[in-house]
Amino acid sequence: MPRAKPSEVIEHRISFSDFERKELKEMLDIRDKQVTIANYVNGGKAVFFGASALAVGYFGYLALSQIYDFVDEIAPKAKNIIYGKETYPTQTVPSSEEDWVNRDPDTGERINPVSNVPIMGGLVGLGIQLGEAVPVGSWVAGLFD
Repeated sequence: MPRAKPSEVIEHRISFSDFERKELKEMLDIRDKQVTIANYVNGGKAVFFGASALAVGYFGYLALSQIYDFVDEIAPKAKNIIYGKETYPTQTVPSSEEDWVNRDPDTGERINPVSNVPIMGGLVGLGIQLGEAVPVGSWVAGLFD
């Protein structure tokens, strides 16, 4: 059902005296100061978190660059251990052609026939080093050349 139109309009007013106006003004001033302080605090938080994010990103970049440098340094050594080198120096170069089997024709170094096979190439290379390639006691150093 529709509502009937009002037949009269009554206006209510609340009037404050000077005391109430003064109290209300003090409350509004306090609220304005609280809002201003909250804005400064929130702005400070934003700056702090932004600076923290930049610091974390920078230190993360430094850590990753150190890790990449370490991997670049150790990767060839690990590859030598896993795959073995293609050739190994020998203590003596054989004089007859029959002894040149599995040797580099230019340098006389022993050739690792399975240097492209993981683990197996490393084991054969270790065997070559232990058998004839390097002097006794220095084969461990040869792993990291």
